[in-house]
Amino acid sequence: MKALANRKSEKIIHLGIDEQSFLKGHKYVTILNDLDIKSVLDVSQGRDEESVHKVLESLSTEQKASVEAVALDMWLPYKNVVDVKIPTADIVLDRFHIMGYLTKAVDKFQKFWSYTY
Repeated sequence: MKALANRKSEKIIHLGIDEQSFLKGHKYVTILNDLDIKSVLDVSQGRDEESVHKVLESLSTEQKASVEAVALDMWLPYKNVVDVKIPTADIVLDRFHIMGYLTKAVDKFQKFWSYTY
């Protein structure tokens, strides 16, 4: 209990919000991370706006105010909640998802290019 109380007073600068699937991809949890100390702060069942509200409620008002950036994938419910709950934080798209989309775009271009010549 003392560790949880101490955590409420710690500043958090960089948050990460992501989902993890389990049970063959049919169930999800939303995970809130402190990216600077590489620590899981909270977990909530689901991957919708309600689950993001729940994990962000584990942070104090002061902690939310100290957040400078939140790393997300491109899941719109996450962005919607962060825009409301931590409006001053920058939203940063995680590189794993960006690289996936860029790779698909390059593949499409290469296929198009190879058909035209």
